[in-house]
Amino acid sequence: MISERDAILEVVRRLASNRPVRWVDKVTSAGDFDGREWTIEVFDVAKGERLALRERLWDLFSAVRKHTGKPMSLVTHTPEDTSSFYGGAPANR
Repeated sequence: MISERDAILEVVRRLASNRPVRWVDKVTSAGDFDGREWTIEVFDVAKGERLALRERLWDLFSAVRKHTGKPMSLVTHTPEDTSSFYGGAPANR
């Protein structure tokens, strides 16, 4: 059985054109911040594509907030940052 979080991540992956995605967690985050447990990272997103991606995710994020009562956040990484800081795209989680 697929968890709610895994299902959300799969929808984000599909809406992000199958780019690598993952939930932010204590291991992958350099520091703690409010809302980390509902923050998703998407890799290989060019600066010019960020707004369009956020718009594609808007309805999903709104539905998750309505269902869980928790807002979702999005962190994007450019292809250059993905390569420099992550040695290429991290495996999809």
